[in-house]
Amino acid sequence: MNEDYMFEDEDYKEASSEEAAYVHYEKPEKEGSIGLAVASFVVGLLSLIFFLTGINFLGALGSIILGIIFIAVFKQKRGRGFAIAGIICSVLSIVVGFVAWAFIINNLDNLMVLSNDDEVTQYLYDFYGITEDEYPMLNQNSDAFPFDAGEIDMDDTL
Repeated sequence: MNEDYMFEDEDYKEASSEEAAYVHYEKPEKEGSIGLAVASFVVGLLSLIFFLTGINFLGALGSIILGIIFIAVFKQKRGRGFAIAGIICSVLSIVVGFVAWAFIINNLDNLMVLSNDDEVTQYLYDFYGITEDEYPMLNQNSDAFPFDAGEIDMDDTL
């Protein structure tokens, strides 16, 4: 056979028979998944939405941990923004939650006075169109109350 012209099959057979034992396939380096970063962002956003509930502190703590793990373990740029946004939402959720609860606890006395104010209560009932016929509990003289408020003795203990 002429050396100038080779069939593709012959070339393939020669290469495969000579180098078959030495072929080493390497996996291409694959970037890590951004699942932790997205989970950090979603949980952080949910904790920010539910900042008045007690569960937001647990969600925020979990989100911070997920975000820090992603940033520390995966040294990639893809997904890093999600992790940082999750950490920021979580810290913001904790701060807003503490401020809101401090405000509520600080104003409990005012809220109790407001809840016992008959004039304000009657104004709100009139404003929203609530009548004693619809809610007989509003009329303290009605039979809807099973007992008289004067019958309650606060000194009795079990």
